Amino acid sequence: MKIDIKGYDIIREISRGPISTAYLGKQLSLNRPVLIKRLNNQWMNETDLMERFRREALICARLKHRNVVDIIDVETHPDNLYLVIEFIDGMDLARFIKEFSPMPFSVILYISREVLNGLAYAHRQGVIHRDIKPSNIMIGRDGIVKIADFGLARTADLPTISAHGEVVGTPAYMSPEQARISNLDERTDIFSLGITFYELAGQPSPFKGQSIVESIQKLLKDVPPPLHELNPEIPEWYSLLISKMLAKKTDDRPASAEAILENPHFLKTPSRSPELAQMIGQMNKESITFENTEISPPVIQSIDLPKSPGKRWLGIATTAVAVLLLGVWWINNKKKKK
Repeated sequence: MKIDIKGYDIIREISRGPISTAYLGKQLSLNRPVLIKRLNNQWMNETDLMERFRREALICARLKHRNVVDIIDVETHPDNLYLVIEFIDGMDLARFIKEFSPMPFSVILYISREVLNGLAYAHRQGVIHRDIKPSNIMIGRDGIVKIADFGLARTADLPTISAHGEVVGTPAYMSPEQARISNLDERTDIFSLGITFYELAGQPSPFKGQSIVESIQKLLKDVPPPLHELNPEIPEWYSLLISKMLAKKTDDRPASAEAILENPHFLKTPSRSPELAQMIGQMNKESITFENTEISPPVIQSIDLPKSPGKRWLGIATTAVAVLLLGVWWINNKKKKK
């Protein structure tokens, strides 16, 4: 079916899933490549999803920062719901780690600082990401690092549309309070970023299990060994910072990304990384082309886990998909109950 989006040419389809389809497009007015996410036709009359889309659009529209992927345009007409998103000529951090790890600590430090800058900005706008992980961080050929996928984000001044008792996030990267369905603040992102930095430093995610249940159990029980004990190339100060970011209790973590950036080591980090530029130069064209990975619907499981003080574990819902806004996460509970 031919897709007509005013002001844009559709170059090719990148990926198609049950909820949305992603296209590589061209913005005609500026003659530049863009990423277009369009809601599939069968969902155009779903009120809950439309409201979710509008809410996420409001969140992302306020975020304008060097280290945050930009939303260029949005259309919420009932017959043609789409987002136009900044095209990043590069790769996500998950693939970057896979291709270039182990990497010099100067590169680790630079990427860490850039992500912290973007996250600190989002938090200042009252936005909590809730799904920080390597695949939601982009590294461009220009060396700029950007946070993507604010599809699970929440702000204090917008209503929550998610179903009662749902867990949002990706199990191997979520915080303990996310799994407990507790109230979240900026420190949930600090925890997830700690896991991301752990991987950036060359180690696998410490809470990644073979199943959702195993991931949650590891998240609750396991205390990852300090990075400098696993890799002597990692400075002890960075290792201890990551351990603090991964504290099970929110009060034991750094108060904010802004507070972490006050560390003298980050203050002294250069504005550019020659080593990163050299690594980017090794990216071939195959590295940056989009893969035709199907966008899958969220996974919903009910899991019996041990009681937590004053609260029983509820159903676990997870997602790792890029759906609308590089990842609108949505569950059609009404249909699943039929």
